[in-house]
Amino acid sequence: MLARHQHVQHDLDSVGALLQGVPPSNDAGVAPPSPDQQTAILAVAKLKVFLPTNGDKLIKWVLLCLFDRLVIGNNKAVTRDPVNDYLMQFLLECLLYLQDIDQSALDTVFEIASDHWMMRDDKVVFMLCFVADAVPAETLGSYHRYMVGKLAKHAIGHDQRSTETQIGDALLSHLIDKHPAKVRKATIDLFDVYLTQVSDTDTPMLDENDVDRYILIYLIAMTHWFPAIVDVCWSDMITKLFHNNTLINMVQFEQRTLYSQMHAADGTAMGIEKVLASWLGPAFFDGSSAFMRHAMDVAIVFDRLSFAVESSGQARAWMHASAVHFEKAQMAALDLVDDWLRPSLREAVKGDNNEETRLELPLKLMQHVIQHCAAMDKAMPWMIKLMSRLDYTCNPTLVHTLLEAVVTIALSHWPNFVESMLEQLFAQAMALNVRSNGTGDESASATVERILGNTAALFDVGRARAGSAVFSEYMATHWSQVMLLFLNDPSSQCRGVGYQLLGHSRFWTHANVMPSKEAVCKVLVENWFRLLRNRYLVDNGLDRDIAMSHLQALLVQCVQDASLTTLMLSALMDAIQKGSLEKIPRADVTNDTTSLLDRIVLPTAAADEEMPRSIPHVHVLASDIKSQDKIYMDNIDLTIEIFKSAMAQEGIGEHVVVLMRQWFPTTPQISVQVYDEALPHNIPYPHDISNGCAFKDHPVLFSLLALCKPTAPETCMAILRSVLIYFIAFWNMDAVAASQTTLDFATQLDETTQLWHWMRDVRLSLFLFFLFILELLPSRRERDEEEEEESVRAERKKK
Repeated sequence: MLARHQHVQHDLDSVGALLQGVPPSNDAGVAPPSPDQQTAILAVAKLKVFLPTNGDKLIKWVLLCLFDRLVIGNNKAVTRDPVNDYLMQFLLECLLYLQDIDQSALDTVFEIASDHWMMRDDKVVFMLCFVADAVPAETLGSYHRYMVGKLAKHAIGHDQRSTETQIGDALLSHLIDKHPAKVRKATIDLFDVYLTQVSDTDTPMLDENDVDRYILIYLIAMTHWFPAIVDVCWSDMITKLFHNNTLINMVQFEQRTLYSQMHAADGTAMGIEKVLASWLGPAFFDGSSAFMRHAMDVAIVFDRLSFAVESSGQARAWMHASAVHFEKAQMAALDLVDDWLRPSLREAVKGDNNEETRLELPLKLMQHVIQHCAAMDKAMPWMIKLMSRLDYTCNPTLVHTLLEAVVTIALSHWPNFVESMLEQLFAQAMALNVRSNGTGDESASATVERILGNTAALFDVGRARAGSAVFSEYMATHWSQVMLLFLNDPSSQCRGVGYQLLGHSRFWTHANVMPSKEAVCKVLVENWFRLLRNRYLVDNGLDRDIAMSHLQALLVQCVQDASLTTLMLSALMDAIQKGSLEKIPRADVTNDTTSLLDRIVLPTAAADEEMPRSIPHVHVLASDIKSQDKIYMDNIDLTIEIFKSAMAQEGIGEHVVVLMRQWFPTTPQISVQVYDEALPHNIPYPHDISNGCAFKDHPVLFSLLALCKPTAPETCMAILRSVLIYFIAFWNMDAVAASQTTLDFATQLDETTQLWHWMRDVRLSLFLFFLFILELLPSRRERDEEEEEESVRAERKKK
């Protein structure tokens, strides 16, 4: 082994002596190599045989030869010649070869550079840059590992400058200018090595000789040694820290394991918590600091930590110190919405929900961002992102307070901000809606829902919020387009916030509503009954979803508005009369593709099945009630709730009574004799037939009549008398009388029961009239006995 070593050294010395006899020239690339230069080049080439076994020694020899031969002028220009060019190429080939066989010799390059730095710094820098240009990622990656090793051996201090740090400064200055992406990648790759320990669910074994335990202190020290790297790597590093809660996981990992360490001045290994405190000192928050150029991101980091770690008070103090420098800071590299606001507001549900604390930094940042944008067209995309990305269901108070504050700030700069925002926001929503309908993209549908939900909460006209008047005017001419965004959405939540948005806008209060107010009423009523019919097609049909609640509230709003009262009540009554409650569809009416305006005129086509029954008072059938019967009765209750809620406002009851008189006319003067002659098989007045048919087929009318009774008892009793006449004749119809049981007409039996309950409370004259009419009814028992006797006589006759 010794003999071989002596043989290698002998050959290297011999070639070195040969090179000394060939002085450098300045004709590289101009004239072919001279015979002496060719001899020297061939001699160097033969040294490759020592590469597999003596690679480090060969690398060192080549570098020393180059240090002796290179001539660098005052202008930093290097005098070249064919031998020097070959030596430099030979060096690269050796480095690449050793790298291919996993014997990187770059550490040797750094050691030689360190040893000769003081005497030959220009030549050292030239060679380092030459190597780095050829293999930038490998050079910087090896330098990082080289320096981590130095820290682990306490060969250098993290807070001291040394020859090694000067080498790194020269290397990074060159690579940042020419290969910034490589610089970022090499630094992030080193950070990823550290993160493999953080992501490990098991507590790591703390080995004192584990060099990786010094990675974190090296990354911190780099910001002192090489300040320029902060700007180059900032975006990638800060984004990585925020994604997947990496930053919080790091802090908790270090608190739990004390994994990372450093050396004290006396060489004692210790944790890095003390150096962190000094690192985050006055110099860090100075206006000239590289970190304060990114004050927005720094403040966000500390805001996030303040809600996730125990030392929240210190984190908030650091956040305030960063916020001082917002005016001169660059725009945040973090995505303020996706990286910070969304997770921050989502986590607020689980932890501290104090509005003042949670919104302290967001409100400051929003104001700075608006001012930084200067022009509205630059601020608008950011506002659109806020509206489309923030989840209105997750801590809605915080979300809407934030959005309202941003709009208020923007309006102070640009008075037409809200109008422009609405146009762009709904244009984006319409494009997303088309994509969702065409491809079934659920993310597009979810974004539309967030836009609707945030807009509904932000511009509530009833609360007179900033911009709500502009929003109301906008919706007066765009309500039908906005309705198309949610009308056929499969999500009940999306349809619910859509109706809520319409209600908050109060768009119908404007004279320029387009399409007309009549169209508004017809569309809303039609959609109400579509929702009710769709309940028959789902498993949990009796559940009252959010879409129904919000549309019901919207209909009540419209009924209580003086300009829509008559129109809306007429539309509701018309739909009831046309049997909208009695239809059971065979197909899902939620995904109806009929155009909006067509549905104003054309009712939704649906093939009816067996008529549902309304039998809440027939207890004998309680065990026989089908699911569709339950849904039907609940639909009646839901529809009556609209009338009941609306009639809580003074004057609405009178409107309903007027419509009831129009829909169900009665005779002012009744003649008992006329009825005596006609009943029980005929009805003397046509209006009794039409009134009775309506009540027979639409049980909801009994409930509606009950609502009207306190307002106009005489009118209600007149209508009730007309219905009673019809039911007397109904029970005496041949088809009805031939039925084996009255339960075949369960709904009508229940309605007759309701008539009895009504008549119990009326004055004596009507009660006596009712008894008189009952005398005209043949007893079902008597009729059954007569039929039985006739059957016996017929049987005897046969015998």
